[in-house]
Amino acid sequence: MICHIGETVSKKFKGLRCAYCAVREAVTGDHIFAREFFLPSARANLPKAPICAECNNEKSKLEHYLTTVLPFGGRHPDASENLASMVPKRLGRNVRLHRHLKEKQKVVFVPDKDGKLEDTIAIPFEGEKLERLFSMIARGLIWYHWHVYLEDGYEVQTRTVTALGLRHYDEVVSQERTRPSQPEPWQRRVRLRRCSGH
Repeated sequence: MICHIGETVSKKFKGLRCAYCAVREAVTGDHIFAREFFLPSARANLPKAPICAECNNEKSKLEHYLTTVLPFGGRHPDASENLASMVPKRLGRNVRLHRHLKEKQKVVFVPDKDGKLEDTIAIPFEGEKLERLFSMIARGLIWYHWHVYLEDGYEVQTRTVTALGLRHYDEVVSQERTRPSQPEPWQRRVRLRRCSGH
C-alpha cells in the first residue's frame, strides 16, 4: 500500500514513530506481512505496525517484487493457486519485470525425489531484496510483540542459505550440543547486535 501525504493516520498509530526506521513519524499502519503474500481467504488478522512514508515506499517496492517472483518457487499448499491466480495480474501490471524474467529464464536440471535429473525453468532472483524485506519484517514484529524500536546503532541481519549450507549448520550445531563444555563465542551471539561507532 502506498500512503500519500495528507492521509489521516488511524488512532492506533497516531503520534508513533515508524517501527522500521525508528526515526520518522508514522503516516499509516502497515501489514508487517503484506496481504498480497496470502490468498484472499487467508488475509484476516495480519499483524500491523506504524510506518512512515519513506519506509512504506521502500517496503512496498520490495513486496511488489517478491509477491511476483517468490510464488514461482513456492512449495506450500496454496502455492499453485497463488501462482495461477495472482501472479499473472502482477506481471501484467509490471511489464518491465515480466520482460526481465522472460529474457533471463533458463532451463536447469534438478534431481527429483528419486535422484533422477529433470529439466525445469529457473528465473532470475534478487536475493538481497528478500533479505532486506525480512530485515524490515523482523523490525515490524519486534515492535508488534514488544513495542520496542530498534534505534540507531542496532541492526537486524538476515541471510539466506542453500540446502547444503543448512545441512552444514545443522551438523555443526549437533556436534556442539554433544560437547559438555562452554559454548563457543559464536554460539552466544544474538541475531540483533549493537553496532559500534554509531
